[in-house]
This record gives sequence, C-alpha cells and structure tokens, in this order.
Amino acid sequence: MIIEYLDDDERKYVYEEVFTSGKKDLFLDGVKFERVAKKQYKLPDSDQVISIKGNFIFGVTLYFSEDKQIPILQNKGYEWALLFLPVLNIAIGILGGPLGAALSGIAMIISIMINAIILRSNQKTTMKVIGCITLTILIIVVWFFLYLYLSGSLFY
Repeated sequence: MIIEYLDDDERKYVYEEVFTSGKKDLFLDGVKFERVAKKQYKLPDSDQVISIKGNFIFGVTLYFSEDKQIPILQNKGYEWALLFLPVLNIAIGILGGPLGAALSGIAMIISIMINAIILRSNQKTTMKVIGCITLTILIIVVWFFLYLYLSGSLFY
C-alpha cells in the first residue's frame, strides 16, 4: 500500500506499508528514510527523528516533534462506517454458536482488510462505497453457505 502526500513546502512524502508483513518505509522526494527504531526514521543526512503512528486502516501521522505533526492519511466519516460495516456479521455469527462465531470473525477480518484496500484506491467515492457494500454482502453470503455446509444443515 503506497500513500503519497505533498506538504505546504511542495515536498513529497511517500509512505509504503507491506500488507502481509506490516513493514513500513518512508521517502521524502525520493530519498529513503533510515529506520532508527520501531516506527522511527531519519534522513541519511539529518539528525531529526520522525515517528510514524498508525497504519493504512486507521490512518497515518508523521510526528516531527511534539508541536509539528503531519496527518498524511485520515479517514473520513463514511470510510469509518464502511471499514466497520462487516462487524455486523458478528451479530449474525453469534446466533450460529461457536462455529458460526468463529467463521464470522474470520469473514469480518478479511472483509475489513479488503475494504481498507478498496478505500485507499484511486477510484471515485461512489465506486468505493458500492465496492465495499457489495464485498461485505458477498462475504456474508459466502460465510452463511460455508456455515450451513460445515454444520451439516445444507443438505438436510
């Protein structure tokens, strides 16, 4: 996942986060920051340490000092709603007992991750909303049929 941010001084920050490992990299105008500690970086020719807080799901903020911070990615209200729309699946899953709850938890996590990827894409807002709602409904339907199959209720 790559997030680009242009600050007031026309400097381009690029934040990269690997989805599977969580590895984070930070670039300023094409120059890679050196990792000093966990979530702390500095430019090769500078002593100033920059801290990164957050991730691509909940938002990313760069902290230069206590008084200077740059939010390079913030969620809007509709994005928060779409990110946590799959949580409704837990309410349905609990009715299915331990198997239903476990399957709905897995489906919820998968759906939240894919919704985050959709919301960070360069699509129009309407396409993002339609994509997230469609994906959530599709995952709930797949969860339901998988639950029926594993519980033995599908063929009786």
